[in-house]
Amino acid sequence: MEDKRQRHLLFVTFPAHGHINPALRLAKRIARTSGARITFSTAHHAHLHMFPSSLDHQVNEFFSFIPYRNDFDDSLDTMTHDFSHYMLQCNKQGSRSLSSIFDFLADVGCPVTCVIYSFFMS
Repeated sequence: MEDKRQRHLLFVTFPAHGHINPALRLAKRIARTSGARITFSTAHHAHLHMFPSSLDHQVNEFFSFIPYRNDFDDSLDTMTHDFSHYMLQCNKQGSRSLSSIFDFLADVGCPVTCVIYSFFMS
């Protein structure tokens, strides 16, 4: 029997342009060609650079952005923040935040069926 659920891909990217831009291009291409629902997630501070006036951003009913949180929600200053500490916090806080995003999407009737992430997020 064929599964009639809509595919819902969650893209999770490291908050750097070299990770966000290629993942975003891939997400848009998959959305155009497959009809799958796409949710794109990067760290809160990077999300604010993409959408300064909005925390969540819905492009249409099939493409949305939801930021994940870490301890660097306002910004990441590479001059004052240690990269090792940043990665540790991303792992701890980001995991909890992503878990809540999974729960939220399931609660609103759009459970995630596939996760695509950049290598720093593994």
